[in-house]
Amino acid sequence: MWITQNLLYVFMMIIVHQIYYHVLPTQIKHNMYLPTVSFFIIYWATAILHMVMDRTPQITLWSRYKVIQQEQISDIEMLPTVILNQIQLVACIVLYIHFIGRGYDTSDVSFIRIIFELFLYYVTYDIVFYYGHRFLHWNGIYERFHKKHHLTKGSIGISGMYMHPFDFFLESVFPFLVGFSIWNGHMLSNLLFACVAAINSPQSHGGYTFPFLPRPDNHYNHHKYFNKNYALGIMDSLHETVLSQPIQTRKHCNE
Repeated sequence: MWITQNLLYVFMMIIVHQIYYHVLPTQIKHNMYLPTVSFFIIYWATAILHMVMDRTPQITLWSRYKVIQQEQISDIEMLPTVILNQIQLVACIVLYIHFIGRGYDTSDVSFIRIIFELFLYYVTYDIVFYYGHRFLHWNGIYERFHKKHHLTKGSIGISGMYMHPFDFFLESVFPFLVGFSIWNGHMLSNLLFACVAAINSPQSHGGYTFPFLPRPDNHYNHHKYFNKNYALGIMDSLHETVLSQPIQTRKHCNE
């Protein structure tokens, strides 16, 4: 099940790996901003695709996969907040590279090392994201910083970045930088992790159950129940906050 739901990610990582080693010139491969630039290109390509699909429900090629449609806030209304948060992301990356700069090794690397580093990044992200997210659900903290994100219902791609700036830093920036700084991985590992994150953010918040991509069920259930599915799965399993409740039909549309 995991392989089939993440098949597109696996395919994308193979393609990115080949492009990195056989297409990109050395100057670009060694540029520390390569993962960041790649993230923005892939993120906005995915986000704009979601916007187009949401505006063309008459095309059943993709509308048949739309199972969540509950937003009271439009994607256009979300855009200013999303753009401001992405400016914050760029600023944090610039500061990180200037003052820390770990995680940008460009030496020759084995495929096994890349897989291992991606696993370390995944686990580290899950741990930091989980506890940061639970912290944001404390009553006073939630009202001040996290409620804005929960005004969305997980059915618009860019809603994943519709949040208070502090919320965005704690959930979407800090967990990445912690993993990069601790493990000091290869540039390619950072690039692959950034590319997956760029697709996963709109996909997990977009309300589409496309084949070969992770379903939005888990994050939808977090928005629905508040105290379930705080992170990616490992920590939720350990803390018994995981809820696997698949969305079977389109009944959630306009619920």
